[in-house]
Amino acid sequence: MGTARGRRALATALLITLTTAGCATSTPGAAPTTSATPPTPGPTATSTPEPTPADPLASVDSVVVSGTGLALVRGDDVLETLPFVGGDLDEVRALLDRVFADDAVAAGSVSEHPCVADQTRWSWGDALYLASPSLTTDDGSLHLVLRGSTLPGGQGDVALETSEGVAVGDEVAPLVDLVSGLDPSRVEQDDPSVGGRTRVLYDLVRDDSDELGPYHYGALAEAEGGAVTVVDTPRYLQDRC
Repeated sequence: MGTARGRRALATALLITLTTAGCATSTPGAAPTTSATPPTPGPTATSTPEPTPADPLASVDSVVVSGTGLALVRGDDVLETLPFVGGDLDEVRALLDRVFADDAVAAGSVSEHPCVADQTRWSWGDALYLASPSLTTDDGSLHLVLRGSTLPGGQGDVALETSEGVAVGDEVAPLVDLVSGLDPSRVEQDDPSVGGRTRVLYDLVRDDSDELGPYHYGALAEAEGGAVTVVDTPRYLQDRC
């Protein structure tokens, strides 16, 4: 967190020492003995510390989750964007700690792929989990799971939602309609009227940077009985191991 340095004023007191002679009886023709009292030093000047500026991330009111990263939003303003691919886990965790009222805690380990060693998974309550299995680049990538719709923030609850405004607990139908209109193959849907499961891959991204050829990834929203239960991102459409 940023802090402003307080300015300090240095006050220097001048010490005046005068020799005081003892009392003596005057004799004719002798000058009388005098004494002087040193002046009392004035008050030392002190500075008033400047107030610590508020952390702008404490005012975030929503965290928007896409297939490529997170956006920390206040009203209509995006304060930070945090990419998944090549993102640094410690840096992203530190930024999210500034957003939420409570710091992340270690929540076991996770391995998203047999090619990757287990990684520590961090959680903020039961709503948001973040880990760093190195799946996409040598620099690593982040993996995020949402299981709740809000978390306490610095100035009230922070909404956790997809880039389409859908949160855990919301109806999945608007997301299904949107994605089906773009590519029906990205929607797997049972009969929601009987508690069927729905899986929707949204914010699909094509990556051409790999020497083995292009691949695709996006965010996956899963629903039971028509209501979103989890958002999992990024998810991949091919095995790169």
